Amino acid sequence: MPPIESIQRNHIRQVLLDRETYATVLLHIAIDTFGTELFEWTRDTVASEFMQEYGLIMPTTNLDKIMAAIGIITTDSFFKSIYHFIQYCNVLCGDVFDPYEFDPATVAEMAWGITEALILYPPDEDEPFTDDIRYYIGMRLKYEGFVRPPNILRIALFDGDMSDALAEYGDDPDFQAKVRAERQDRGALIDNAVKENVQKLLTDLEKLSLTNGDTKKAVDELRRGA
Repeated sequence: MPPIESIQRNHIRQVLLDRETYATVLLHIAIDTFGTELFEWTRDTVASEFMQEYGLIMPTTNLDKIMAAIGIITTDSFFKSIYHFIQYCNVLCGDVFDPYEFDPATVAEMAWGITEALILYPPDEDEPFTDDIRYYIGMRLKYEGFVRPPNILRIALFDGDMSDALAEYGDDPDFQAKVRAERQDRGALIDNAVKENVQKLLTDLEKLSLTNGDTKKAVDELRRGA
């Protein structure tokens, strides 16, 4: 029977190689392995250190998630810079960061991006997001035809009323009502998806066998707020 330490390291390796692993889980592993000094490292250094420690090549998506998580907890750029807000939302949802291509963050990506950012490092301000970011959220909600935002995106600001999104159906009240109901359901679907992701993230954290830390306390606190 393999020693417990070997089983634990194999589990950590599997988590690190899984492209579906949450940024929060990856960051817990990174801090437990290297300490907070990794906050000062470049992306290449992080990749090199994981190679030396675990003998693996980290997936690009997971390296991006770790760097985004570090950016969220060491700066206020997620809350103050529209560029970083969009970039981090995409990365936290598994997109590969490409500095040469603009990839707009969708409603679903923003809903999860904000949720995980608040798990990683909740800000002290009552409203930490700039108006530019809040208007971007509102613009994206209207562009995707939402009449009820997902709960986490109620911070959105709008140039007009959200009902404008249904103006194209103004001549058909019955069809407009049907479309409104369907679009309201889309907001509820994202709310449910976010809730399920939070619970899975906490379960994944709970399963981690760390060398220098214990996720139990953090998970208990997060579950009380989930």
